[in-house]
Amino acid sequence: MKKFKNRIILGYSLLLGLIILLPASCKKTDDVIPFVTVNEYLNLSLPSYLPLTIVNGWVYYQGAGNKGLIVVNVDGVNFAAYDRTCTFDPAENSSIVQVITNNVIAIDSICGSKFSILDGSIINGPAVQSLKRYQTSVSNNVLHIYN
Repeated sequence: MKKFKNRIILGYSLLLGLIILLPASCKKTDDVIPFVTVNEYLNLSLPSYLPLTIVNGWVYYQGAGNKGLIVVNVDGVNFAAYDRTCTFDPAENSSIVQVITNNVIAIDSICGSKFSILDGSIINGPAVQSLKRYQTSVSNNVLHIYN
């Protein structure tokens, strides 16, 4: 009889485990920012990139990423480049992440998610993932953005 009870408990435990794990395996796959090759060079001497010469300065860069990039001078030496596609619903064609007036927060135009442009982290949801960040390096006053 005790063996029978143990099997029932084991069966219920396995069933409960499956119920808990099942939703995680059914996660939407369309909430991932689509991969695109990024390999851009920005001459920081050009007037259009003048904001990148100061700490926390930023510019939009069109023609790269999925919906363009936000490029930021993080600390005077290091730069960050983020895709302007919101991580909440990347398939929403009319949404775009844009920097708001205080110059360190970006907000999605549709869902209202807010992100720090200094590290891409979420300030306020509904997004649960940081902005997609691309790698950067600087040599001879030219910023290379790539993945």
